[in-house]
Amino acid sequence: MNKFLFLLISILSYTSCQDNGRHLQAKTLFTAKVSNPKLLQEEGTSIKTRFNPPEGFSRIQTNTTSFANYLQNFPLKPHDAQVHLYNGELKYRQDVHSAVLDIDVGKRDLQQCADATMRLRAEYLYQQKR
Repeated sequence: MNKFLFLLISILSYTSCQDNGRHLQAKTLFTAKVSNPKLLQEEGTSIKTRFNPPEGFSRIQTNTTSFANYLQNFPLKPHDAQVHLYNGELKYRQDVHSAVLDIDVGKRDLQQCADATMRLRAEYLYQQKR
């Protein structure tokens, strides 16, 4: 799997973690907001169209049925979307994310931390009928 996508999945997992309402200290190491206009395209509707590769890098062309392609093309909410906790309240820090996946997480506290990574993989496998 592309190292960037693995890092992105790791970031997604860490950014959804909380400990009894307190933000984990390690979380701040993984939640830097992208504000460089060369890297971020606010109008992008997927990971692939929202985030440009850094200068001197290029995006690897992926097989259309690969997990990497699935993640690169995963739909995102609008750039200014807010992050909510499982109970509907706004997350304490709204200044540490650059994108919010457009995925229904339901109304109950059933998906946390690494569950988000497993969910993405499971959704991909389901789509592939595997």
